[in-house]
Amino acid sequence: MVGGALIVGVLGSNWHVAGRIAALQEERDHLVGQAIESEQEIERLRSELAAAELTSGVSQGAMEDLQTNLSSQQLELAALREEVTHYRSILAPTSLARGLQVANFKLLATNRSDSFRYEMLLTQLETNKATISGTVALEILTDKSGQEIRLPLNKVQKIDYYPLQYSFRYFQNFSGTLALPAGHSPLRVLITITPERKGGEQVQRSFPWVVESS
Repeated sequence: MVGGALIVGVLGSNWHVAGRIAALQEERDHLVGQAIESEQEIERLRSELAAAELTSGVSQGAMEDLQTNLSSQQLELAALREEVTHYRSILAPTSLARGLQVANFKLLATNRSDSFRYEMLLTQLETNKATISGTVALEILTDKSGQEIRLPLNKVQKIDYYPLQYSFRYFQNFSGTLALPAGHSPLRVLITITPERKGGEQVQRSFPWVVESS
């Protein structure tokens, strides 16, 4: 019982962390965009100030307003850069696995003994992210009369297409309900991700068959 609770706790924690990572990445990218806009505004103000200095008809007050505006923008940019540096340190490659990942997978019990709900989370952790796409194959490895059997997801769940398709920038969730055929004792779940882009490295992870109470 303690071991089961520990596994549930770890899986739940990983799910929360993956979601938090995606949120941090989105916030970091937003701040980078703000920093770029601030830099552009500073350049505009500098140009205005330089032009004003060459125009004798501009009042001293207007000059001071431009200088104050420029100083304010520079302070804002410095603060934004500091925040971006902070988020980059949180998401540093030394502390997180890079690239496309199966961040989490869990199984939940249903009101039927042969039916289970699954939830899967894919993420990518890169500095400069673009939308990525590809396919996900999910197989249930079972024991049937002493022989190991592989059951692809489309054999245990009614789905319109298989393998599953993914397309995301930060993360993507998959979920569904699967039903095991009679006589099969589940052992583990094998997940294989195949990127669409040429030269993309295939990712594979294996998860033990551990069912959480819903």
